[in-house]
Amino acid sequence: NPVVDFTYDLTACGSYQVCFKADGLYDGFLFWNFGDPTTIDDKSLDKTPCYTYSEPGKYQVILENKNPVCPFKDVIKEVTVNPALAISHTGANIACFGDTVRLIATSNFGGITYQWFDSNGKVVSSESSYTVVVKEDGRYVIKGVDVNGCEATDTVNVKLFRFDFRVSLVTGDSLCTHEPASVKLNISNPQDYDIKWYPQDIIVSGQNTANPVILLVDDRAIGVKLIHKETGCTDSVSVKLNIAKPFDFSVSVPKLICYKEQTTIDLIIA
Repeated sequence: NPVVDFTYDLTACGSYQVCFKADGLYDGFLFWNFGDPTTIDDKSLDKTPCYTYSEPGKYQVILENKNPVCPFKDVIKEVTVNPALAISHTGANIACFGDTVRLIATSNFGGITYQWFDSNGKVVSSESSYTVVVKEDGRYVIKGVDVNGCEATDTVNVKLFRFDFRVSLVTGDSLCTHEPASVKLNISNPQDYDIKWYPQDIIVSGQNTANPVILLVDDRAIGVKLIHKETGCTDSVSVKLNIAKPFDFSVSVPKLICYKEQTTIDLIIA
């Protein structure tokens, strides 16, 4: 008996029309059954037929030889018809410095082969997920390909969350020791952060605000820890304040001062 096979192709990605072609030598007629359960009009006697399915799915296509003498054996294949491929992703799009972020590709149906590309077009993963340690902003492209060679892409931008703040004195650059002073946290939208000033023993008031009052102590620094509420990112800074050192002074006057006579008085500062 002759040996015959057939091949098939989608006319376009996202289209449900499939075109078939028989390969091999045979006598008699070809009979195609496209395996569409939604209709009885899914048959053809053409040599190279095209058939449009009503919906995506897996269909069993049978090619028969209508020949009473030595027909070839029925050729049976499963044909997969997919909708237009759509690729998306899950995973954080904004992350803290040093965070490990797992990006996962998803699609609107299964059986997809994936590739991940970095911003230079280099393949960094051939799995459905990609894990990156965030140290800077990153841009990644996912490409998915289905069994019919149809492909789709999605772009992922991972942004590094950056703190932008500074600590300043409200009352000046030089302060006296053991006196209260107001400190200001210069940051946009302070309500977006959990704020904690330290060390606690020199905080007079406002420990969890952007404007605490502190007690200035020699050789002590004031620190603040910030937690961004949305991302959980943290940062901290410690500032050494310029505190005027205590000083001693005395006044030296002569033991005898004459009336209406010029007299020298000395101010002695240690």
